[in-house]
Amino acid sequence: MSELRFIDLFCGIGGFRMAFERAGCRCVFSCDRDKFARKTYAANFGEEPAGDITQIDAAYVEAKRVVDERREERTRRA
Repeated sequence: MSELRFIDLFCGIGGFRMAFERAGCRCVFSCDRDKFARKTYAANFGEEPAGDITQIDAAYVEAKRVVDERREERTRRA
């Protein structure tokens, strides 16, 4: 069975992500418009979320997912 992937909209400091990752899922995109929440999230997970979701093109989210999948596939082959 393949790994369940999710996007973390309105991510805050990452409580939702923590729960899903503990359940074996993988976050492929996160966003929050609060700059302080993004900084805390970055400290918690090593990546800063995108900003306001209303300003993000859906194509960007899809492209990021594809790039992440390809990177993961290369890592598995190595």
